[in-house]
Amino acid sequence: MVGEEERPADLLLRWKQEREAPETEALAGLRGVTESRLEEILAEAVESRDAQISDALDRLQEVDSEAAGVLRGFVDEIKAARRPGLSPGAVDVLDSAAHRLRNLDESAIALNSAARKLRDVNEAAHLLDSAAHRLREIPELIAEMESVRRAVRRAHDR
Repeated sequence: MVGEEERPADLLLRWKQEREAPETEALAGLRGVTESRLEEILAEAVESRDAQISDALDRLQEVDSEAAGVLRGFVDEIKAARRPGLSPGAVDVLDSAAHRLRNLDESAIALNSAARKLRDVNEAAHLLDSAAHRLREIPELIAEMESVRRAVRRAHDR
C-alpha cells in the first residue's frame, strides 16, 4: 500500500484514537439513553447554540447593525432549512400506510385475476343480450309455426 512505511498501522491507530478521544468520552456517557432523552439532549444543545448565536448577534448589533441584520437573516434561513419536513404525526400516518400496503403484491395479483375474469364477463353479457333478443322473437316464431302447421293440416285434410 502507498505510504505504508510512512504510516504504519499502529501509528494510524494511535492517531485515530487521539483524534476521536473527546467524542468517544462524550458518547460513553450516553449509554442507556432512551430515544426520547436523546431528543431532549439534542433539543437542549440546539437551544444553547441558538442562544449563543443570538447573544453574539446582539453584541454585533452594537458595533455594526447592518452586518448583524444580514447575519440574522442568514441564521433565520438556516433555521428554516433545518426544520423537519415531516411532523411526528405525519411520520405515524406514513408508517401506518406502509404497513397497510405491505401486502400490495398479493393484492395486485388477486386484482389482476379478477380483472381477467371480468373481461370474460363482458363477452358473456353480450351473448346473453343477444340471446334475450332472440328469445323475444320466439312468440312470433311460434305463431308462424302454428300458422304453417294449420296450413299443412288443411292441405293434408283436403
